[in-house]
Amino acid sequence: MRKVLIILAIVLGLSASANAQSFGVKLLGVQYNTFDPGRGTGLQIALSTLFFSFDLEGNYIIGRETLSADRAFSLFYGAGVHAGFVGFFSFGVFGFGAHGIIGLEYLLQPGLSLGVSLHPGISFYLNNVGILPYFGGGLFLNFKI
Repeated sequence: MRKVLIILAIVLGLSASANAQSFGVKLLGVQYNTFDPGRGTGLQIALSTLFFSFDLEGNYIIGRETLSADRAFSLFYGAGVHAGFVGFFSFGVFGFGAHGIIGLEYLLQPGLSLGVSLHPGISFYLNNVGILPYFGGGLFLNFKI
């Protein structure tokens, strides 16, 4: 799994378009943003893993509100979609769904931020598992590339 994350990070970094601005390291994954750390709104692509699950998220950060006078601390919100796989020994199931996003981000210095986000939503699982709640998000460190 570590090799896949490194390859994904390299590919995203080398294929960055002119408006792609930052890359993030999550507690258990990686993320790529089209906006500067601690500033603006835009697209976010995240890959994360926890125990026996792997999730790929496509998120759009809709808005951001500053919470401090120096504009370093901000609240952001948005929406996204996800797809993933959960496997336990010989049993595995694929799921997909939608989620909301709410998070806090602190700008440590220009081009470097630290934050936390929550992604509550709903997942539709195949193999007759059905519809279940989805909980994503995590701790992250974003830096400008």
